[in-house]
Amino acid sequence: MDCIQWIIDSSQTPGQRATPRLVATIIGILLASSHQLSMFLAYIIYNLCLYPVYLAPLREEIAAARETNPEDPFKEMHLLDGFLLETARLNPLDACKITPNGNIARDQIFATGKHLFALLQISELELGFFI
Repeated sequence: MDCIQWIIDSSQTPGQRATPRLVATIIGILLASSHQLSMFLAYIIYNLCLYPVYLAPLREEIAAARETNPEDPFKEMHLLDGFLLETARLNPLDACKITPNGNIARDQIFATGKHLFALLQISELELGFFI
């Protein structure tokens, strides 16, 4: 199911199913989502500048992944995946947090190979601004 069909199916009243209303809703979703990628990239760059200690391990992992699996190197980039997940968790791009609001006291490596960095300092700084 695509986004347009979901909007149509979730419309409850005839007013919500009216063509002008559906078009306005779709345009609103497109405009609201257009800045998400650029904001996420800004948060990634900010976290890399704030924590340069992660630059060297990430560079090494990317170089190694490109050598071992040139067809699909992203499958080998568990540190990068963890860094991106933590960036998304600590810097939500929407008004309400969808991700769990937990702090990680130390680096975590899961059985699947996923790696979550301990970026507790960012979370503490954010909480300080909102309290």
